[in-house]
Amino acid sequence: MFAHTPRGEMTFVTNRGSSGMRGGPSAKSVHQRQAAPYLDREGGPRGAGVVLGTTAVSNVIDADDRAHFDQNEDLYITMPAGSTPVVGERFYTYALGTSFGDRGQIVIPTGILTVVQPGVGSDATVARITTLFALLDKSQGVLPLDMTPMPTERPAHVDDGVKTKVLWVEDGVVLPTLQYYVVLEASEKQGVHVGDQITMYRPKLRVPESSVTIPESEIAVADIVRVNGYAATAVIVASTQPNVETGVAAKVTARAP
Repeated sequence: MFAHTPRGEMTFVTNRGSSGMRGGPSAKSVHQRQAAPYLDREGGPRGAGVVLGTTAVSNVIDADDRAHFDQNEDLYITMPAGSTPVVGERFYTYALGTSFGDRGQIVIPTGILTVVQPGVGSDATVARITTLFALLDKSQGVLPLDMTPMPTERPAHVDDGVKTKVLWVEDGVVLPTLQYYVVLEASEKQGVHVGDQITMYRPKLRVPESSVTIPESEIAVADIVRVNGYAATAVIVASTQPNVETGVAAKVTARAP
């Protein structure tokens, strides 16, 4: 499982908000989608390239001994299947996170690379780290970067949206706050789309040995930023209760146009 270093310790890209505040920023940045963890097949996406190591080798620090790489550092990489290295072409790196067995495995984007020297023949390609999301290490995967813009129109409220549950919470934190990612069990197969808004909630509960019920209550609101055939990823944009955890009920409450 990928060990996520606390973001305050490095210059990682982050848009974290304050805990317990309702009405955070909406997730409209393509950068938020590019950084979003997601569920894919066990072992990670097929056909990925690989980070081979840094081009910076000296007598003082051997490249094989480097724990992780830094912003603006040049790396040797192999190309993902079907990709041709072109100067300026961008790719993202990833580490593998929590495994759910046959259901799949969490993929955690760690950075964005820009090609500076295409490999010729069997030569490795040289790419520069232009963005860091988390620790970027040797042997991580490399895939083409999706530059499709996020929807800009506000989603429309719906009363009969898809119901689902939280499958995974970023960093495994007990009290995730604004701008933390969650992965939901629902996928594009259930009709969930990028730009949809979901509400996480506590269902109506009956008080034991009583006819009294506790009404349904909202926990948090999140925007869907990534969807595939395995699951959907959302980023928390509003929070009323600090109870977001795996298994929490959720439903689509606003649908993208």
